[in-house]
Formats: sequence, structure tokens, C-alpha cells
Amino acid sequence: MLGRSISVCLRSASRHAIKFRCPVLFSQSQRFIRKVIVQDFLKELNQVNLHSILPTKTVKDAAVEMEKYKIGALVVADEENKPRGIVTARDIQKVVAREDMKETDLVEDIMTPQELVRYVYPRDNLYDVASLMVEHNIRHILVVHNEQNVGILSMKDVMREVLEQQNEEATALRHIIEDSYSKQD
Repeated sequence: MLGRSISVCLRSASRHAIKFRCPVLFSQSQRFIRKVIVQDFLKELNQVNLHSILPTKTVKDAAVEMEKYKIGALVVADEENKPRGIVTARDIQKVVAREDMKETDLVEDIMTPQELVRYVYPRDNLYDVASLMVEHNIRHILVVHNEQNVGILSMKDVMREVLEQQNEEATALRHIIEDSYSKQD
């Protein structure tokens, strides 16, 4: 029975440990869980250049820019770097699939406009960002501060970090359990 209780606590320690009567396990594990905020994660990614494109550029220009930098999205910004929206490889794929793409198609015609773009702030928790991205099927999300674009996060990068954090948490919890068993012997 004790083994089953511990496994239940391990699977859901961050949300339900107290409910399953594991307050010691839960409080000890908290010191190992590193809260990651967006601005720190952007620094880890070493995101020096935020690639953007003017809305008056062509769709082909956007595709060339994405290929050049091996990225899946560009921020659409005006001359003052105010966000106007986002254009993604998926947006370009839709235009190409329609088979009516012209050389003159503009980014502003296919982009997701700013009023529909979901964005996060530098002080937001990365776990909350991951939840938002999964809930709304978002592959790229803007990071905005003082109405300026300061970064863009991809689902791949966010999920990689979340999985790394969960692995660290599971390892910490395993060590706590192993220590508690060795003390009982």
C-alpha cells in the first residue's frame, strides 16, 4: 500500500500530493523544482536577433527569410517595430496548397493579425505558456514587453524545457524516496 501511495504522489506531486497524504514528499520536492520564467528561458535560448518582416513584403520574401535562418515563424512588425502580427510556415503552406499563390501576395494578406495573436510577457511562467500553447494549438507565441516584441517561443523549445524540468523533478523525487527508504532500514 505504501508503494502505491508513493507512486500516486510521484505521478501527481505538484498538484495532488497533499490530497494523497504526502505533504513531506511534496514540500521536500519543491526545493528542487526550478520555476522557469519566459525572460530567463529566452536568455537560455540565446535569442539575440528577433527576426521580423514588414507586412508589405511578399510571401516569398517571408519564406526565403525563414529558410535563411532555419525558423518557422516571423514577427510581422511595422517600421517602428510595433507588432502587427505573425506569419508562420504553416500560413505559407496554406497559401501554396491553395495553388493560387501569386508572386505579389503580401505577408499582411496571410499573417495572423495582432488582435488574434496570443502573446505572453517576460515574467510569465513557462509552464503556463506551455499550457496556453497546447490548449490553443499554437506552434509559435510572441513575447511582448511595453508593446515591443522581445522574443518568440516555439512549441518545440518550450516542450523541450518543460520535459527537462519534469525529468529533474522526477529525479529529485526519486532521491527523496530512496533517502527515506534508506533511513527506515
